Amino acid sequence: SDLSLHPNTASTASTTTSATNLAMSVGQPLNNKPTTVVKPEFVSLQRLPKVDILTKICVGKKSTKQEIDHRIDVIARMIVNAATTSQILRFCSVEWGVGKRQAEAYLKRAREIVREDYSQERADFLASRIGILDKVIQASIKSGQHSNAIGATRLQAELTQLIQK
Repeated sequence: SDLSLHPNTASTASTTTSATNLAMSVGQPLNNKPTTVVKPEFVSLQRLPKVDILTKICVGKKSTKQEIDHRIDVIARMIVNAATTSQILRFCSVEWGVGKRQAEAYLKRAREIVREDYSQERADFLASRIGILDKVIQASIKSGQHSNAIGATRLQAELTQLIQK
């Protein structure tokens, strides 16, 4: 009746208990003794604990406000770095063990933050980009990359409408 059990569990002469084999099969020490991991093909699937791969060990633990804020900041950075929605949802599931609905709530709040960051007035946006281009020009000249300095200067002139495209 045992389906592909570890040889020790099928043997009546074995002193190893099935609990020990189960602990060994999932790589957890039993009684603080070192264990070896048994390959999954030797363990009955009926005897393995059911684990939801979308959740981690801390099932039921409520996240603190600080943890949630950190998660939302991480997701906002992922959005700015062009991560797709599916990549973000998968990341939330794997890293934090949250479900799809919670991950979508984090994603919604992160998108609001990104939207606020980029909803500047045109004059403010233009001023910040010209300042960035000034730094690019200075760094390019200092490193001897004059073609980059020329390109940044041209872009500055286009942004300020000193020249037309």
